[in-house]
Amino acid sequence: GQPAPPSFGTIFAFMCAMRPNADGQWRTVAQAASAVDADDLDIDLRRVVQFGVMNGYLRRVHAFPCLLPSARNAVPGFAVQQVLPLDLLDGTRSEDEISCMVGCTPAQLRTTLEGAVAWVYRVGTDDDANAAQMQTSTNL
Repeated sequence: GQPAPPSFGTIFAFMCAMRPNADGQWRTVAQAASAVDADDLDIDLRRVVQFGVMNGYLRRVHAFPCLLPSARNAVPGFAVQQVLPLDLLDGTRSEDEISCMVGCTPAQLRTTLEGAVAWVYRVGTDDDANAAQMQTSTNL
C-alpha cells in the first residue's frame, strides 16, 4: 500500500525549523530538513514549503548584496567588476534578479561576491517589500 501521511507534528516541526540560526543567518530548506531529520521521513518538502508560502505560514527571504566600501579598491572588487557592473550591488536588486541579469545561478553569484559584499535579508513577499522586516548580516 501507500505510505502513511506524515503527522501534523512532523510538518509543524519542519516549519518551525525554518527560522534564523543562532548567528542570525536564515536557514535554507535543506538545513531545516536536516534539523528535523526530514530525509528519513516520507515528506515532499517542495509541497510542504509551497503550502506554507501559499497559506502564509512561511515567507520567502530575499537576499540583496551591497558592495562593501573596502571591496571597491580591493582585488575581489575588481574580480566582481569583470563579471557584473558594480552599480548592481547597491542593495536595491535581489540575488535572484542579479543572477538572471548576468546569466548565472544564485550559488555562482554568491561564490563570485564572497568577501566583497554584505548581504541584506528582507523577509516578506515581493509585493510588500517596503513593509518587510529587515535583517542585515555580513557574509565574510
